[in-house]
Amino acid sequence: MTRFLSRFGLALALAAGLPLQAAQRVHVVVAVGLPELASQSAVSTEAVRAEVMEALDANAHVVPWGRGPVFAADLEPAELERLRHDPRVRSVSIDNGGQGALLESIPLIGADLAHAQGFDGSGITVAVLDTGIDGNNPDFKGRLVAEQCFCDNMDGTGCCPNGSVTQSGPGAASDDNGHGTHVSGILAGGGASAPAGVAPRANIIAVKVMDGENSFKSFTQIYHALEWIIQKRSDVRVINMSLGSYSLFTSADCTAMALHDGMQQVIGALRQRGVLITASSGNQSSITGTTLPACMADVLGVGATYDAAGRQSAFCTVSNAQVDEVACFSNSSDAIDVLAPGAVITASKRGGGSIAYAGTSMAAPHVAGAIALMQQASGSTLTADQAEEILKITGKPVVDSRTGAEFPRLNVAAAIAATPRPPLPKRRASKH
Repeated sequence: MTRFLSRFGLALALAAGLPLQAAQRVHVVVAVGLPELASQSAVSTEAVRAEVMEALDANAHVVPWGRGPVFAADLEPAELERLRHDPRVRSVSIDNGGQGALLESIPLIGADLAHAQGFDGSGITVAVLDTGIDGNNPDFKGRLVAEQCFCDNMDGTGCCPNGSVTQSGPGAASDDNGHGTHVSGILAGGGASAPAGVAPRANIIAVKVMDGENSFKSFTQIYHALEWIIQKRSDVRVINMSLGSYSLFTSADCTAMALHDGMQQVIGALRQRGVLITASSGNQSSITGTTLPACMADVLGVGATYDAAGRQSAFCTVSNAQVDEVACFSNSSDAIDVLAPGAVITASKRGGGSIAYAGTSMAAPHVAGAIALMQQASGSTLTADQAEEILKITGKPVVDSRTGAEFPRLNVAAAIAATPRPPLPKRRASKH
């Protein structure tokens, strides 16, 4: 083994149980867990976590993830090896961050029919965790209600617009890549300079968690973004994350990760509040795994289909793509919950106008927009469980020819029709 390892090499070594001899530090997420703590309080778990963290050296830059069993740290290989064999530690995940997973689609999924019925996302607030948003784009005029940034280069510098690791207020989520603006346009673009999105009147909260290269260095910033929504934005009804880990996981592999344990703290709390999260499955053409967080049970993992015949993309090519065929680039596994159009989607462009992109990143916001319309139809009474079930049972069955597996392709009109309406107010009895 070479003296200096890449993060990918470290991840492979850790997975294979090989000794780590590199001198560099590696960013990890650690979950503590003892069998005897299973039936005890979170305070007991926190106490064990505190003991483990206190034993680390002063340069570990330890960051607790809320209350509970998980923390992040920068460890030297020897210390990482020691933690792997510590009986108080349930799992250790290498956290090498991830990346964003890059108009026929609106009528294809029946969103135009929902718009004709008056469902346009009015009164519903959506959050987009991405590279940010072009706040000057007229497609979002008057509907960008908050901006926040959590963006860390993991080298002592930040990638927020002001150069720090966190930023709040107007301009905090300024988009320096374009990915987030395009995703936001698919979800909630108003149609001023590009085709209208699925929920063109929804309010938007933009949270910048990825840099100008459309990547994030650590899941800690994703955790902090979701935690911020829990603490500060009770108005959010749906969250889109067109991003994911570099590594791919089956559902079973996903639950064994310390990263899963940490993210589940905030994702589970949001789901209990009624907030459903959509996430892109990734564009590696895998038929066995998806990215995290799409692999998580409480997250809607979204794969991509073609929205017209003959479509191509930068990721892969097919000789004769057909409408509703699963895109050749789309990751596919038992963690996929819903399919949606992802190739090729024309939507809002940074700087104004429109641009066409393809990817599962484009598929996920279609589903998030549909959830916003469903929440509007229900008077914001729809639970996350109800929304997920409706999307699955009303979707058009589509078979992935690569595996023979069948998934529901988003059908917005059918989902709206199946959404329970808010109860009518009781009429007062007339007095005679």
